[in-house]
Amino acid sequence: MANPITMTSDQKLAVGVTILDKGGEAFATVPPNHAVSFTSSDPSVVGVAVRPDGLNADLSSDNIGTSEVIVSVTKPDGTHLIGSPDATMITVANAEPGSANITFGAPEPE
Repeated sequence: MANPITMTSDQKLAVGVTILDKGGEAFATVPPNHAVSFTSSDPSVVGVAVRPDGLNADLSSDNIGTSEVIVSVTKPDGTHLIGSPDATMITVANAEPGSANITFGAPEPE
């Protein structure tokens, strides 16, 4: 498991996977018959938008909380490549204060 990450509610985070062939050369796209997945255990906290290349995704901080994000590469036989899957816990915290809303209640007897 990768180190935990904390981001604020006004931040986003990029995540990517590099798939290497047996000679150590990187694939530019997902290899044929392989699957790359990016999942969030709580999409209401951390949203996932996979980019068109299938190897990268943007994680959004949608609500305050914690979510586990898992990235995996599956081979045609259903097993995972070495180093996959990997996961990290992401905590979304409040951003810096930006404004205040003041509310006065209605008058009532003492």
